[in-house]
Amino acid sequence: MSTHRIVILGGGFGGLMTALELERRCGRIGTCGIILVDRSSEHVYTPLLYEVASGFLQDLGRVCRGELKAGVCVSFEQFRSIIGSRHIRFVRAEVVGVDHSAKQVLLNGGENIPYDDLVIALGSQSNDYGIKGIQQYAFPMKTLHEAYRLRARIHEFLERYRDGVEQKISIIVGGAGATGTELAGELGNFFKRLTHEQVLGDDAWSVQLVETGQEILSAFPSPVRKMARQRLAKLGVTVLTNTRIEELTEKTIRLTTQKETQETEADVVVWCGGIKPNALLASLGMPLVSNGHLDVDAFLRVNGEEEIFALGDVTALAPPLAQVAIAQASTLAENLIRHVEKMPMRVWRAKKTWPAVIPIGGRFAIITIGRFVFQGSLAYWVRKVTDARYLLHILPFKEAWHVWSQGARTYLKND
Repeated sequence: MSTHRIVILGGGFGGLMTALELERRCGRIGTCGIILVDRSSEHVYTPLLYEVASGFLQDLGRVCRGELKAGVCVSFEQFRSIIGSRHIRFVRAEVVGVDHSAKQVLLNGGENIPYDDLVIALGSQSNDYGIKGIQQYAFPMKTLHEAYRLRARIHEFLERYRDGVEQKISIIVGGAGATGTELAGELGNFFKRLTHEQVLGDDAWSVQLVETGQEILSAFPSPVRKMARQRLAKLGVTVLTNTRIEELTEKTIRLTTQKETQETEADVVVWCGGIKPNALLASLGMPLVSNGHLDVDAFLRVNGEEEIFALGDVTALAPPLAQVAIAQASTLAENLIRHVEKMPMRVWRAKKTWPAVIPIGGRFAIITIGRFVFQGSLAYWVRKVTDARYLLHILPFKEAWHVWSQGARTYLKND
């Protein structure tokens, strides 16, 4: 019997979980091979990137990138060995297209990977909305490398401040969704602590959270927004709503409100203002909806494509959340196997609301589950348990505990 070849493009939450779910079901269709393709060599737990960006910054003499990385990353090759996979194989490569007639994935460098079924889990990318200077000068927060870059810039300021070369750092976080709010809170907490420890003066730093809309965390209930504002104010973060970033240069930023436009100094601008589907989707020759997402049916199959499925941020079926991609992975894997078995597929149904935990500086978080909202250190530890729960989904207990505890020990030093 020939091996049924399943290729998954993207090793983020949706792609990796789909590979694991397929591994558990492969026996139903005989010999099965799963190829996971990603341009990175590691799976990154992106909800903790804000911790990497501010990790250990107060210890100027210590090189600790390895410790920071160990709490958010698992090497794909190491992962395959850890779980003892018999079916999953990892290929590090950049995808450039899909040849539908030959049923092959095209890779940068001219190599091709044949498939019988294909899963698109390429995720999203930052959306700068055409704002001049964002691509050139802002720090995005989508990858581990970008978190390291931000950390290096703040570390540079601290060293230069210690040497008397710089007197102040001005940081602006653009976009007050969950990512921007979490990062602003973490940076405020960090600088507030250094001020308390008399490492920095009171006027040596500023953190501003800039939002185009009327409210921060606009996707969340009003009590969450109120709690978040109060927490940010306590941490010394200035919140500017109804304020649009018009242009960014190397050292300045132009902000516009309903009343005025002003140009101000900005040493660091972190862009968390939005995401859009991966640009590669437009070149895959598959149907797209108006916002650039793949057009998929209720079974997570690309419309008009019998052997191509998709999940996560490349679709518009639910909010772009890690928990959505994880939930979709089980349904997609089951439907792909049923497709091969020629059995009826299951409809994927999105929840009306998704629970959320929003950490905002130090050992503090806000939890919202439906209409239930609470805040404080207990909510923070619930977030830590949530992180551990994900790792237990993808790794055996011993390895999951190692990654989680390594991250917890390291990142708690930030708090």
